[in-house]
Amino acid sequence: PRLASSATVLSVLSNAARIQQGLDLIDSDGTVNVAAGTYVGALRLSENNVVLNGAAGVIVQANAAGNLVLAPGDNVTINNIVFDGLNL
Repeated sequence: PRLASSATVLSVLSNAARIQQGLDLIDSDGTVNVAAGTYVGALRLSENNVVLNGAAGVIVQANAAGNLVLAPGDNVTINNIVFDGLNL
């Protein structure tokens, strides 16, 4: 499987799935755990009190537009994820 879920925890099991899929499925006060790998695409964390946890070796590369993270939700936490491709 590519995604696994319980009521408040969702796991992205491989880079065949997209982290955004997990973020879209999780509710407020939820956690998305991401397996090691390189993922491409911007992330939007819309829910409140969401935790995004990366296993060792998680890299998120910017999409073609150079976007990485948009977090309009309140109290969003991101742990152990390397973001690559941000141009300032």
